[in-house]
Amino acid sequence: MMKIRDQELTRQREELARGLEELATAENRRQETQRKLDLSLASLLDLSKGFENTLAASNKKKERLAWSVKSLQNRLSEIHLVARRNYKCFLRAKQMKGKYKRVIDRAKMALKLTERGVYTPGFRSLIRSVV
Repeated sequence: MMKIRDQELTRQREELARGLEELATAENRRQETQRKLDLSLASLLDLSKGFENTLAASNKKKERLAWSVKSLQNRLSEIHLVARRNYKCFLRAKQMKGKYKRVIDRAKMALKLTERGVYTPGFRSLIRSVV
């Protein structure tokens, strides 16, 4: 009877030892999985920080580009206004050139007529238009 009881106790101890080994193995696997998860989480946090930094740098570049575009638009607007002003001045000068050319032509004609001694009825109006 003692022998059977000892055998039963031995068998129970062996089962208990196997159970403890399985439990230790499972705990080791759990710890290894936890380490892998911690490493993955740290890696994801690093990636997240990198993305945040990249996004911040991108936003700064975007702001600088927007400022540059706004500055260029303002400069273009100023240039456009100056060009319009200059074009109006050019048109006025062209118009004045035509007027002065006509006055000069009339003066030349009046000079020729006076050199020849020709005084026609339209001569006085020609002289008045020059002066």
